[in-house]
Amino acid sequence: MKTYLKTGLLILAVALGRQAAGQSYLRPAISTDHGFERQKVAYCTGCITDTIRFGSHVVIHADSLGAYRDTIACVRNSVPFPDSTTLMQKVIPLKDTAYYMPAMAGEIGGFVAAAADDLATAVQVYHGLSLNYANTLFAPQIGYAVVRFKIPAAKLSELKIPAHTIIGYANAEPDSSSYPYRATGFTYGGIPEYKLIARIPPQNGAEMYKVDVYGNETRLSTYDAVSGTWK
Repeated sequence: MKTYLKTGLLILAVALGRQAAGQSYLRPAISTDHGFERQKVAYCTGCITDTIRFGSHVVIHADSLGAYRDTIACVRNSVPFPDSTTLMQKVIPLKDTAYYMPAMAGEIGGFVAAAADDLATAVQVYHGLSLNYANTLFAPQIGYAVVRFKIPAAKLSELKIPAHTIIGYANAEPDSSSYPYRATGFTYGGIPEYKLIARIPPQNGAEMYKVDVYGNETRLSTYDAVSGTWK
């Protein structure tokens, strides 16, 4: 009797967890109060005189920042590093959803950002995350897909700040990407960026959405940690 009860409670907890994830990971329900754009003035205080000046520095590659490296580092270090409760997101081309579905491996890797950094429309995502690299599959006039997820505590060591070692971040990981990568821990568009240096399974209940050019979302799939697949 106790075994059946425990099993039933486990199934119920998983089901409720999936339901909560489906509700909370939709963009309109995500709090942007702690997003970089909302907190930019606070993060820049004590590091740089104004956010306009920050914007003019963040587009410069780390190799050419000179004395401004300390300024950029000061601002970036003011941004709290994600933990296992932080909702993250990875933007992917629409065609790449086929990699995850149906019932394919659910691991996530590469460049990611905090979901609180509110980017919705295709234009905002394209420019904010600097997706105008060579042979990109993104464009301001087409939709995209996004995976929203939380990183298991045991896998947080795989999350790094992609930046040149001369910047001096504690969690820095050098990256060899070319333009528009700036090697400062910020995208060319001024959004704090992170990188999962190894592919990891997300926490149960991660969500995948199809997003049109206006930012309207349609849920495509939910990650099931028991089977390790998207359903």
